[in-house]
Amino acid sequence: MSILNSGMSVIKADGVEIIKRYEDAELVAVLHKSGAVGIYAEDEDLLIQVAPLHKSSILSASDLADKIMGL
Repeated sequence: MSILNSGMSVIKADGVEIIKRYEDAELVAVLHKSGAVGIYAEDEDLLIQVAPLHKSSILSASDLADKIMGL
């Protein structure tokens, strides 16, 4: 697993690939076109990044999201 960035960003929710929802924490995991996975908080039509993007050649995107979340 590699960390791709440490800067946090805000993106539009329209058109992103949400692969997992963490309802208890009100967060979503997003799979980017680059293959990176990010964890975001939903704010109406925006997603606010709350953790650095990660990419893995071993883990699936869903498993990587769980690992980022500490599950």
